[in-house]
Amino acid sequence: MLVAEELVLLVFDDTSGKRDGRLGNLDVMLAGAVLAELALRGRVELLGEGTGRLVVVNKGPTGSPVLDDAVTRLATLDQPIPQDAVNSLAWRGLMEPLLAGLADRGVLRREQRRVLGVFPATRWPVEDDRHEQDVLRSLGDVLIDGAEPDDRTAVLVGVLSAADAVMKVLEFPPGTDLRAVRARCDEIAAGEWASDAVRRAIASISAGVAAVFVATTAGS
Repeated sequence: MLVAEELVLLVFDDTSGKRDGRLGNLDVMLAGAVLAELALRGRVELLGEGTGRLVVVNKGPTGSPVLDDAVTRLATLDQPIPQDAVNSLAWRGLMEPLLAGLADRGVLRREQRRVLGVFPATRWPVEDDRHEQDVLRSLGDVLIDGAEPDDRTAVLVGVLSAADAVMKVLEFPPGTDLRAVRARCDEIAAGEWASDAVRRAIASISAGVAAVFVATTAGS
């Protein structure tokens, strides 16, 4: 399962099948997750030491239409900075193939409805919540109990933190020290959970996600 698909599971309500209305610009978060996954898979790299520019190093098939499309889009750019790469991938149609893919695999259920009996709307309630529960357990282990994250969990934390969405998406038990959770998010972003090259690339991508959110907020 893609990191971006795990993000979708976290931000859509299991029962209503509707996305969390508190989250603005979800496409940016999904784009960051897709870009970070490409870095994990060795498809994109950060050029040199501190240049802050990304390059596609492997254009071959990934096995995922969403990732393949992202590689194609990035290959048309001239060594973009992460912020521009995130903007390029944050197209409005990005969420639909992720939702459809989860429904095709029986994780979500596609429900067609009409609002006020007139306007068509699609809801995506959960059909099989086992993977989502695994993700939530992993996040709890890492953010509350201090367990070492695997690469994918670290990417998910990084994207959520960059978008200031950790406290909106995740529910913590009563009495949880939320300042400690935020500090743990920062620690993971700076940690040794991947090779130095991959970690630097993903740190730059997370910074790019944060920059897009700042720009979007300032322009609204």
